[in-house]
Amino acid sequence: MDFCMELPKGAASKLGEMGVESIIKQFKYMIQYKNIIANLNEEHNNLDSLRQSLQGWVDAESTKGNEIPRNVLNWLSKEAEIEAVLESFYENKVNKNKKCFWGQCINFAFNYSLGKQATEKIEVVTRLNEEGKQLSLISYRKDAPALGSTFIENYKSLESRNQIIQVLIEKLKDGQLKRIGICGMGGVGKTTLVKELIKTVENKLFDKVVMAVVSQNPDYEKIQRQIADGLGLELKGQSLEGRGWEIFQRFKEFEEKNVKVLIVLDDVWKELNFELIGLSSQDHQKCIKILFTSRDEKVCQQNRSQDNVHVSVLLHDEAWSLFREMAGNVASKPDINPIASEVARECGGLPLAIATVGRALGNEEKSMWEVALQQLRQAQSSSFSNMQECVYSRIELSINILGVEHKSCLFLCGLFPEDFDIPIESLLRHGVGLGLFMVDDYVWKARNYINYLVNSLKKCFLLLDSEEPGCVKMHDVVRDVVLKISSREELGILVQFNVELKRVKKKLAKWRRMSLILDEDIELENGLECPTLELLQVLCQRENREVNIWPENFTHGMTKLKVLYIQNVCIPKTLSHFHASVNLRTLQLEGCDVGDISIIGKELNKLEILSFANSNIEELPLEIGNLEFLTLLDLTGCDYLNSISPNVLARLSSLEEFYFRIKNFPWLLNREVLNELRNISPQLKVLEIRVRKMEILPCDMDFKNLEFFWVYIVSNDSYERCGYLEPNRIQLRDLDYNSIKSSVMIMQLFKKCEILILEEVKDLKNVISELDDCGLQCVRDLTLVSCPHLECVIDCNTPFSAFPLIRSLCLSKLAEMREIIHAPDDQETTKAIIKFSNLEKLELMFLDKLIGFMNFSFLNEHHQLIHSGLSSTTKLTDSTNIEDGETSRSNPDGCRPSSVSGKLFSSNWIIHFPKLEIMELLECNSIEMVFDLEGYSELIGNAQDFLFPQLRNVEIIQMHSLLYVWGNVPYHIQGFHNLRVLTIEACGSLKYVFTSVIVRAITNLEELRVSSCKMIENIIVYSRDGKEDDTIKGDVAATIRFNKLCYLSLSGLPKLVNICSDSVELEYPSLREFKIDDCPMLKISLSPTYIHANQDSLNNVTHSKNKEDDNIEVNNSNSSTCPPAGCTPFLSKFFHKGNANKRINKEVSITRAPEDHIPSSFEMKMKKGKSHMPVLEDLCIGKCDFLEFIFFHKEKVNFLVPSHLKTIKIEKCEKLKTIVASTENRKDVTNSFTQLVSLHLKDLPHLVKFSICGPYESWNNQIDK
Repeated sequence: MDFCMELPKGAASKLGEMGVESIIKQFKYMIQYKNIIANLNEEHNNLDSLRQSLQGWVDAESTKGNEIPRNVLNWLSKEAEIEAVLESFYENKVNKNKKCFWGQCINFAFNYSLGKQATEKIEVVTRLNEEGKQLSLISYRKDAPALGSTFIENYKSLESRNQIIQVLIEKLKDGQLKRIGICGMGGVGKTTLVKELIKTVENKLFDKVVMAVVSQNPDYEKIQRQIADGLGLELKGQSLEGRGWEIFQRFKEFEEKNVKVLIVLDDVWKELNFELIGLSSQDHQKCIKILFTSRDEKVCQQNRSQDNVHVSVLLHDEAWSLFREMAGNVASKPDINPIASEVARECGGLPLAIATVGRALGNEEKSMWEVALQQLRQAQSSSFSNMQECVYSRIELSINILGVEHKSCLFLCGLFPEDFDIPIESLLRHGVGLGLFMVDDYVWKARNYINYLVNSLKKCFLLLDSEEPGCVKMHDVVRDVVLKISSREELGILVQFNVELKRVKKKLAKWRRMSLILDEDIELENGLECPTLELLQVLCQRENREVNIWPENFTHGMTKLKVLYIQNVCIPKTLSHFHASVNLRTLQLEGCDVGDISIIGKELNKLEILSFANSNIEELPLEIGNLEFLTLLDLTGCDYLNSISPNVLARLSSLEEFYFRIKNFPWLLNREVLNELRNISPQLKVLEIRVRKMEILPCDMDFKNLEFFWVYIVSNDSYERCGYLEPNRIQLRDLDYNSIKSSVMIMQLFKKCEILILEEVKDLKNVISELDDCGLQCVRDLTLVSCPHLECVIDCNTPFSAFPLIRSLCLSKLAEMREIIHAPDDQETTKAIIKFSNLEKLELMFLDKLIGFMNFSFLNEHHQLIHSGLSSTTKLTDSTNIEDGETSRSNPDGCRPSSVSGKLFSSNWIIHFPKLEIMELLECNSIEMVFDLEGYSELIGNAQDFLFPQLRNVEIIQMHSLLYVWGNVPYHIQGFHNLRVLTIEACGSLKYVFTSVIVRAITNLEELRVSSCKMIENIIVYSRDGKEDDTIKGDVAATIRFNKLCYLSLSGLPKLVNICSDSVELEYPSLREFKIDDCPMLKISLSPTYIHANQDSLNNVTHSKNKEDDNIEVNNSNSSTCPPAGCTPFLSKFFHKGNANKRINKEVSITRAPEDHIPSSFEMKMKKGKSHMPVLEDLCIGKCDFLEFIFFHKEKVNFLVPSHLKTIKIEKCEKLKTIVASTENRKDVTNSFTQLVSLHLKDLPHLVKFSICGPYESWNNQIDK
């Protein structure tokens, strides 16, 4: 019976519990709805981050033309649907609740509904998050850098050129113009101008800009490759047509996605086959514009240019200003100034002539100036009959005043094709073979001299820098002048493409130097009679060697030939080719298919330089040992070589340079080679050698006489040199310390080594003193990677100064390294030993135990000394030096900067880096502070001293323990004034970046990026000391000004509340681009704070939708967060990055901004009759369901729209009734859109009129009519 009574009691109890839980759950919906919405925001952020990663991978794979898995696309589709649901929920529910009776009325029923709906959506979002994490993600490569960022900064701002750039920008904005030409004579500066134009329009008018150099003889394969590289496209086709089709398809994809592309074709000489390149016909170009540069306007017309812009010579004032800059102070001397003015006038306003003549005369005496002026005036009456020839005469002057050897070097450069990267080593070997340079018989000494000549010619602007290491380029106009001069002098230089050779065959008797450029599949003829020829260079620009077969008797009529250089040619019967070439001193068969080369040793006994670089020789025959005068043997890249005959190297008694960088050479089968190499080692001056293991090299090899060397002891790929003038290099990988120490050769070369790379070296505890107790006096670049036992770089238990010349220090993946310098207790001894006065670049990566530069115990002792000595005299300013009430706010963890242990630059080391320019820190997880400035006043002995005066770029990434970038900052800090770029990413413990004091020091900061720092609450923490308190109390707020900051990006900062405290006003007078992404707590409207911008300064603002600030209120008269009138007066483009359906680039996206007495609208604020956005061109509004009109005009106020507005695009605005609404009848309402060329209206079911005028009450009547 009791059981029967207990059963209903138990059931009732259980039901009661369930009822109570249900009631509690319902009350939670109503009471805790804010927390529920916050949880929803967090889950939404996680979902958005996952979507960005997936979308980035999809975009990267689509760029490669790969197919995207269906499950990934389905997931993205689901995410977009949920994003739309959440957006509607935020807009219709959450924000409505915020604004209900100005937040004064509590609606419990509404709150209950809000909490319940948010809970349901959390479940949906969480489930989708889990599904997304199950998808396979593949990392995708970063986009190539913007084209404009790759150009060398050598542009001289000239008013006439700036005006042309502005004209070109307006033409590029014109939707009707698809092809535009830039015309002007050679050397007038077309290429320089177009590069500056690219910097201006890239990422503003165009999403992508690509540039291809065409030249006089178009190489379509090269043009395709340049365009494809700019587009990030990997060409897979084998034929020109196939690759062109791939480029065409990519442009079709761009058109479908509305991606705007500018294609620059530089130096066009003739009509181009656009279909072969991959460019569609003009009628199909919607988002693509083409810009030509050419010397001939007719060429632009032939290529169907719709409009041409002429680039003329400079006017007198600009020409004289440029000339004085090029010539330097000498042009201002009283006795030279009148002559210089006349010389500048004779240059005819041509920038290239002004630059070359000015530089050439820059260091000359008055007599040389008078000679130059006389020659220039005589050129006016010479055989030059037109302006082009007059230009040549001016460049010829700068050539004529060169010394003999400078001129010889320049003429050698003329042997190479246009726009060619000319190897400086080729100039050396050609010149030595011809006996042009008055140097000792040592080739390695001549190498330094040729480099000096090249640098001198570059300073005169007769040669140009090349992007390829070890190379130089020549301006095509200068090249034309060089060839013209040489054709009428005894030099007899002939440069011909093979298709033109037949036309000059009968006139070859006078030529002394000939360069043949094989660019087509045609055969060269036998028996070319050139009895005076001394140099023959044959360059094949096609990589298919089998197509270009060398004629058997081609050189038989060249009895005086001294230099023969053949590249990428097949020479199957080498035995019969060199019988008549007995006077050869330089022979280079590079990248060639060669047969039996034994005849070279039999017949060419005067040979001094022999190179088979990158050719396919398999054996170095015994006969090569007969070359008793051979001083240079180059076998670089001869990876097919598997045998060197015995007694070859031993008999090369004059050999001084030996290049033997070969992969997988069978050393064990050629042991005799090592013995011979050891025997000739005293005579070697230059050596490059690569072996897989240290054991291969004999321990007693002696190379103490080497002047230049590159030694690689690696098992796989190495950091190979790019030129023959690179510093001495040693690279060791996968070795142990004892094997290194036992090698006499390596220990000797350490004394002269300039680049030292150690990877996976075991049992090595420090570099100094274990490798070189003399301190590695010559090392400039030091790289240490994955050395498992390395504890420090420098052990100060040595009497020598360590690394006095070091410029670059890279430390990576050193698991046991706690300190870079292990120092004794004697501070003075330590400072004498260690000097980083030349260090320019510092990279520290994956050093988990690193706690600073100096020994930790020593630092603590030193810190105590400084602290005790300064405690009574020095007050330091930091976020912790504020009153107690503010300390907890700035440092919630209660940690003071002076109490942290891991300080990278401790206070006693901050003055030892006067030349440091670049610093990169990655995953050094024991570092808590980067710059410790405690004791600064005592350490700086001179008022003129600055800390880190050259530091330009700082990157701090994934430093998970980092608490402070700058700590213990004194009020009167001097330093860091050259810092230009600061990047901070994924530093999970960092709560702020700057104190206000350090901001005042970094006056030249241009770019600031802060991302993925989950604890950051402020970018700037205001700090002050006791003396400053009285000055800021009152109505006047403190002001912090970033004078030169032009780029600001804040992303992935979930706790960021403010950029700075509310009492501080920030100013960015130079800000051009501002991006915010995933900062849910940041309370801003259009901008983070007041931005007092100069005209045309703020061109680009990106605002990414914040989860708790869904309403981006561009104009809300009731909002206290809106910036005041004038704070963003020249906004050009406003980017809003929300979900995938809402994001539209290069336009303004506006969400609801209600008035208190009229329907929702977007209103351009005005002050004194001026619009806030006077240069706005594109306005895009999408999915604003409460918006009833776009522009609103009140009574007695002039109606103004942005004067540059050209495009209006409005979609999916459910309640939109009109574009313009006015409370009075005004004709200027519709007449204000004078520049509008495109009006796009879509999915606007209630739109009936473009404009409605009159009182608000009458609008419905007008709509009904």
